Amino acid sequence: MEEKGNVLKENKQKKDIKKEIQLKEIQLIERSDIDAKYSDFVRIKGKSSEFMLVFGQIENANIVRVIDKVYISPLRIKGIVKALTKSINGYEKRYNIILPEDEKDFMDNGIKKNN
Repeated sequence: MEEKGNVLKENKQKKDIKKEIQLKEIQLIERSDIDAKYSDFVRIKGKSSEFMLVFGQIENANIVRVIDKVYISPLRIKGIVKALTKSINGYEKRYNIILPEDEKDFMDNGIKKNN
């Protein structure tokens, strides 16, 4: 029984490695007619089949100007969350800080040094 478990574990590891290799081989083709935009606001709307991310720029306390909307599958959102979590953890470690959880935490406590 243990041998079967080891074989299953090895197969999963091989699939994970193959998946990682496939992801690294993706070629991005950038279009010259698309400009990068700064966003300091995002609203996430979800349905069973997709998420919509609405990006915007805060103009004042009551107004956000929408600059783009993107539909993404739940599977891709999960991957994005994983990648962002890894990136944020690395950022905090590199700069020896702990980022606030939200705007209120930032306003109340600012950015903390990690001791």
